[in-house]
Amino acid sequence: MPELAFGASSKDRKYRFNYHAPLVVSQHGSNAIYAAAQFVFRTRDEGQSWEKISPDLTRAEPEKLVRAGGLTPETTGQETYASIFALAESPVKAGVLWAGSDDGLVHISKDDGKNWTLVTPKGLPEDARIDSIEPSPHNAGTAYLAATRHRSADKLAPYLYQ
Repeated sequence: MPELAFGASSKDRKYRFNYHAPLVVSQHGSNAIYAAAQFVFRTRDEGQSWEKISPDLTRAEPEKLVRAGGLTPETTGQETYASIFALAESPVKAGVLWAGSDDGLVHISKDDGKNWTLVTPKGLPEDARIDSIEPSPHNAGTAYLAATRHRSADKLAPYLYQ
């Protein structure tokens, strides 16, 4: 759905695609392509139609869905918050999907998006951004993730999990 995001706050947008919105092409010959905003979407017809295959996988905290910028508001739509920042499919098993949000949540679906389970690592701060998820090449239920807290005092500290 085309949507002009200039000057809009995250709360006013139907889909919260960020400037780094993930796009994943399945490696399993299913013709599936996945894209993510606050939801995960899938197409099997080269993008002619898309289906939403997840609920909102973010915290979507209302106080953080406001327009950014203060005196000079951000008007390009780049500062979208509460969106999926990392998305990956297991190379071992088709339909095992991992999603990580920019507000600190990690989910897995083991059935191509029908059901999602919250698997955020214990000890990961709530405001961490999941920057990368790399599924294991050996085990469909294992992934490696990297997160940062670039918006907080420990902005240089890495958070790495298996």
